[in-house]
Amino acid sequence: MRDGAARGERCMYITLCKPGAAIAADVAAFGWHTDGIDIVELSPTGDALGEGMGDYQIFPPSEVERVPAWKAVYDAVREMAPRGW
Repeated sequence: MRDGAARGERCMYITLCKPGAAIAADVAAFGWHTDGIDIVELSPTGDALGEGMGDYQIFPPSEVERVPAWKAVYDAVREMAPRGW
């Protein structure tokens, strides 16, 4: 992905459980950057979880299919149109 971004290709990273800022911070810890990479954050925010609900946990595939998360992933990829789509 970083190589594609360096070549000017449209790249994206979809996160379902970790905020985009945390992803960028993790990448920076390796001395890398996310320039040219669209981070699409589809994780619920603390507000969406409600107070005192604890950390968000990814659902098993059988439950995720009932949640519109996969439609959001499809829509994001379609809108961003990264290379290879």
